[in-house]
Amino acid sequence: NCALSKLEVYNVTYNDCTAYPWTICRCADAQLSVDQMRNAIGRVPPGARSNVVHYFVVSGDKPDGTISTSAGSSNDRVLLRGSLHDAVFMHETMHSVDKFSSKQPFTDAYNADSCVPDAYSNASPAEDFAQL
Repeated sequence: NCALSKLEVYNVTYNDCTAYPWTICRCADAQLSVDQMRNAIGRVPPGARSNVVHYFVVSGDKPDGTISTSAGSSNDRVLLRGSLHDAVFMHETMHSVDKFSSKQPFTDAYNADSCVPDAYSNASPAEDFAQL
């Protein structure tokens, strides 16, 4: 949902991992600025961050004038819409890190334990892992 003419692409490096740049894509009309994105991604630990090829943020503008927020990840790519808190960057990054939530030891523990970080963790073992 971003016209190519509005696409901004940045390669960003961080002091904690100078040899590896992250590609940050931003639609020009996105609510989050490139500085907000850079700072939020920089708060994700480099070991987790290294599992993401690129982050892409787009506008959450809706036809009725409201702004929606959502996020999703697909393997090693993270898409964010609207104005989001830093925790969402970490959550979506953790989906890229997740190699455990579909394995029986994790799902057995998930199914046996009612103590989860928050209500959203009850959505699935994958969401519980990302919230952890």
